[in-house]
Amino acid sequence: MFHTVSDKKYRILKLRNQKIIDGGYRGIDERMINTLRLLNNIDGIQTVWSCSGHTIVEQYQKWLNAPANNKREEFLEPRNDAFYFIFAAGRNADPFFNFLSKLLKESGFHGYSLAAKTLNWCFNEDGSPNFNAPPGFQVYPVWEFGFIYRVKDHGAYLEKIESLNARIEDFLYEQGVGRIVHVR
Repeated sequence: MFHTVSDKKYRILKLRNQKIIDGGYRGIDERMINTLRLLNNIDGIQTVWSCSGHTIVEQYQKWLNAPANNKREEFLEPRNDAFYFIFAAGRNADPFFNFLSKLLKESGFHGYSLAAKTLNWCFNEDGSPNFNAPPGFQVYPVWEFGFIYRVKDHGAYLEKIESLNARIEDFLYEQGVGRIVHVR
């Protein structure tokens, strides 16, 4: 497998994720929590970033709070946004990539994307953030998986998240992990 992190970096990212889990996913977009809970049970990957996009209400609230000189009338025009998670792959990631490959083929790539990227390494040995890491000092390989949606189609977007979560649950079950209880 290419574009993977070392065992040491994988271990540090796993410690970081355990801190996020132990903290009750505080600060994570609510629409991402179930997806992240599922992903954190997959051997061979560690999530490092996520975004659930923004609903029309969230966009409007942001617009209301923006300084007057930053407000734009075209705000209410149809817009696209993205739901995605970024993960680092370790030595046991092949089954997950096979799962993603199957998902992409079955969907006809309808809205889904998978991209290789790099991020700045900014973690201490215990998984805590290192806010003093200079930008570009040391990068590490990651993957971004997600989909594009129209903000006004919020219901369909939520259905797509639930469908993705169900597919991840099935993958975990096939891998012998069992069923994961959702947070409500």
